[in-house]
Amino acid sequence: MDNHHVDGVGRFSLLAQGALDEVPSDINVGVRKSENENSPVTFEEAQNESGTGKYQILLLIVCGLVNMSCAISSTAVSFISPAAEVDFDLNSTTKGILNGAPFLGMVLGAYFWGICGDIKGRRTVILGSMGMDTLFTILSSLVQHVELFFLIRVGNGFAIIGASCMVYVYFGEFLTPSKRDSYLLFLELFWAFGMMVAPGLAMVIIPSNIVFFSSIYFKFNAWRFFILLTSIPSLISFIWIYQYPETPRFLMFRGYLIKSRDVLEQIYLVNNKYTTKPYSVQIFTQTHSAIWFDAGFIGGIPFIKNVKRRLTVLKNGHKTLFSKYFRNIIVACTIEFCLMASYITILVWVPELFSRYSNYKQQNTDGVNLCTASEWHLVNYSMFAGQTVSGNAYLAALLVACSSIPLVLLTGIIIKYCNKKILLCMYLVV
Repeated sequence: MDNHHVDGVGRFSLLAQGALDEVPSDINVGVRKSENENSPVTFEEAQNESGTGKYQILLLIVCGLVNMSCAISSTAVSFISPAAEVDFDLNSTTKGILNGAPFLGMVLGAYFWGICGDIKGRRTVILGSMGMDTLFTILSSLVQHVELFFLIRVGNGFAIIGASCMVYVYFGEFLTPSKRDSYLLFLELFWAFGMMVAPGLAMVIIPSNIVFFSSIYFKFNAWRFFILLTSIPSLISFIWIYQYPETPRFLMFRGYLIKSRDVLEQIYLVNNKYTTKPYSVQIFTQTHSAIWFDAGFIGGIPFIKNVKRRLTVLKNGHKTLFSKYFRNIIVACTIEFCLMASYITILVWVPELFSRYSNYKQQNTDGVNLCTASEWHLVNYSMFAGQTVSGNAYLAALLVACSSIPLVLLTGIIIKYCNKKILLCMYLVV
């Protein structure tokens, strides 16, 4: 009996009478075939059967590149602001506004991509995000006016927030519960790598001050070339993620039972390359609750009625989210805001501050702190117009990015043995 409609709503598989009596009514189940009898298994058990191994390690690299691309794109503007000062006639205020452009886009795009992730899938969101980020990055390297550059970088932020959040969900749904925490922490390691790649690339390219093309209406110089290069990781991420399927969990809960089971079998075969034993879970069935969730997205009905169904499903989902999980949302958002306010704020201003310090040291021999050097630069900035940016400005940002790697590695090792809440509290205090 076929257990999959064209529109994606699953049917119940034929099981022996009473086979599911021991299974809770609100979970998806499958059937494990053996020589003697068929036994029901939960989706989690079916996923454990597929294992964690080579498939997840390869996917970690792919998702890691996505995370790295997001890190590079979100901080790239901070590395070009000292060099773009003359081209865009920037001062401290406009530099701050440009640095904030990607983060404004993130605020605007977070809710949109969250809804898309639940409706269209996690993979679709990552593909859309990486594709948009590639396009916006290329455009921002070509524009000649600061206002248009600002708008395009807001578009970059709008794009990358989808991938930067959804990549953890996407990768996590390929992992078994016992491995999920440590693998997701190692995924975070790629964000730190991205924070290292961006200043490292800037340190090589931007101080060269090369002008590739210059005319009255168009100029393409070193900092624009740097921006253009930052589109390459997003493009590669798009191509790589395209090779991978949607998560088996999402497929299951949207009613694509055969596809979900096929993805788990594919994972099993990659993780058990030399085994002759087939994947034992042969059939998936689906509960009424999951079918009711997917019923809001059935095709072949009048447009207005379909819109009402979709809105009803979204309304019910929001009602559950903000009633049952409201306290958790507030706590998580507060923690995230405080972490980003300290870490990102410092990181995006490090190149500019150390560029000012370098300019001060060129004209003065006495040792001062960054604040004093910055104040001096604001008074005397005209003498440095068009001057090559010192590589030390980017070296400082590189060192700041490197500082997070040891702690991420340590946490990935000890998280299996420590209480997560205690670890989080310790890091917040430190």
